[in-house]
Amino acid sequence: MNRQMCILVLPIALCLSLTLPGCNEANTRDTQIEQLKAEIAKITGDRDSWKTKADSVAKERDKLKEKVVELITARTDLERQINGLNAARDSMQKQFNELNDSRTQWQSKLDELAKAKDDALAAAKAAQDQVADLNARLQTSTQRVTQLEDQIKQIQAAVGQLQEKTKS
Repeated sequence: MNRQMCILVLPIALCLSLTLPGCNEANTRDTQIEQLKAEIAKITGDRDSWKTKADSVAKERDKLKEKVVELITARTDLERQINGLNAARDSMQKQFNELNDSRTQWQSKLDELAKAKDDALAAAKAAQDQVADLNARLQTSTQRVTQLEDQIKQIQAAVGQLQEKTKS
């Protein structure tokens, strides 16, 4: 701020030092004084304007500092949330891996049970085939027994007839 005032005051002082020794007339001097007063008024107005601008820039700077502090706080909060989310993601990944391992184990057991079921079905089918074969054999044997019983009856009848013939 002092540097700006020096820059503004130096041209005025230079103008005054150059114009004063060469002026002999009072009118010229009054005119120059009036011009210098006008320049001083203009420079003072400029200085006040610069002060106002400097104050508003300082206020803006302070607001920006506050905003930076708020943003830093928000960033810290976000970092905490991100860390929490990362921990939750890691935990979920671990659970997923455990579930996947469990699924693999259950799938193995299911495959074993399916194989056991297929083996049991094959054994049941083989047993049904054996039962059907035994039923067929039984039926054949039953027919043979029936035939043999018929033949025995015929033989008994023939023996009975022969016995009657021999008795008579």
